Amino acid sequence: MARKIKTMNEFSYHLGMAVQIRDDFEDEIQDEDESDSPNFINILGREQAQEKLTYHSKIAYEIIS
Repeated sequence: MARKIKTMNEFSYHLGMAVQIRDDFEDEIQDEDESDSPNFINILGREQAQEKLTYHSKIAYEIIS
């Protein structure tokens, strides 16, 4: 049971990170004025944010596969 909980926690973390980064990309597209509010794109840059999105999506998918 503890292993299942740990696995679900890991899945939730990686999926949540992927969703948040994707949301930041969508916010960037919709916002015409440049926002200084902190998000993954502003902090990491577009390329690194995309790498993190890919990484977290892949890990979440591997956990449930």
